[in-house]
Amino acid sequence: MARARFAGHVRFAVLFLFATAATALGRYWLKLSLVPQPERYHLEMDMAFWVAAAFLAWPFVERMPRRAALAAAAVVCVACIPIVVHQRRWARDQEWPIDIRTTIEYKAGKWLDAQLPGARVFVPGSIAFWLAAFSDAPQIKGGFDNGILNPMLPHVIFQIEAGEKQQLMLDFLRAYGCDAAMGGGKESAEVYHPIAHPEKFHGLTELWRDGGDAIYDVPRRARSLAHAMLPGDLPQVQPVAYDSAAIQPYLAALENSAYPAARLEWRAPSHMIITGDLRPQHIVNVQVSWDKGWRASAGSQEVPVHSDKLGQMVVEPRCSGPCTIELHYDGGAEGRWSRAISRAAIGGGAIWILAGIVWRRRSGSTTTN
Repeated sequence: MARARFAGHVRFAVLFLFATAATALGRYWLKLSLVPQPERYHLEMDMAFWVAAAFLAWPFVERMPRRAALAAAAVVCVACIPIVVHQRRWARDQEWPIDIRTTIEYKAGKWLDAQLPGARVFVPGSIAFWLAAFSDAPQIKGGFDNGILNPMLPHVIFQIEAGEKQQLMLDFLRAYGCDAAMGGGKESAEVYHPIAHPEKFHGLTELWRDGGDAIYDVPRRARSLAHAMLPGDLPQVQPVAYDSAAIQPYLAALENSAYPAARLEWRAPSHMIITGDLRPQHIVNVQVSWDKGWRASAGSQEVPVHSDKLGQMVVEPRCSGPCTIELHYDGGAEGRWSRAISRAAIGGGAIWILAGIVWRRRSGSTTTN
């Protein structure tokens, strides 16, 4: 196209169409997945097609007599009628109205907000995807599996959904600070039905039920995500999700009433406060996934924060007596560089636009003179 002297906007449109059509049609026609779930990109392909079609057709339309151009436009419009009819029928089938209050996703979210405010929960499938739309309840799973930074969590989630052992499920739910878990069998109103062995919930305290779906209590000594303990209580070897032997000392420490209580309060998604009456030998285990962007301070002093074998945070406050620990997330070096590059890109783009305007004005002035 460059050698044929195609205009820049035409080249862009054709290349945009090539990228989106190769993605979508590669799947529909050749069963080839160039990206995850490539069928989703048919809308982008449609948009690119019509942009490219308009740009490619315009030089020919421009040379046509007015009546011929209008006739061609009418033919194109008539040819599009079957597509319009088909897509409108499809849209009606997909978008029939419902009462959102009747869905299990809405009902579960509202119940959790009202009855377990602030408690971390495990909910399966489409309930996990939609929970944040209807509730502020924090959850272990969430709606974007590709965004999980803790490499242990996908294995734990798989074990909870596919495993058959109740005690193993409870051990890992406690290890990750869950206060409740939701499960259902074939009668579940949830879409995906990922719970392979719903019978493993039998015998647990049932907090709420709606048809084939129920929320069960996960008993814990302290309904907090922060826990004082000793360094030796942390898992010493890398746990595996199909066996909880490596985390038994850690689970025992979570239930040890001899350790002082630690209270965690979120001030913002990137800021939390932990308070407790600690001793210098105590560490504070925080059941929040660790990342290099977290910074911890006790009083006015920065204190070490690092990851345990479960991928959660460990703070070494070195306090003696009442202690307040602040945790801030700044994104680490990656976050700081990303923000700097973003600001530089915005500033550079603005300068480039203004410089272009000035250059064009000067060029026009010179041409006029």
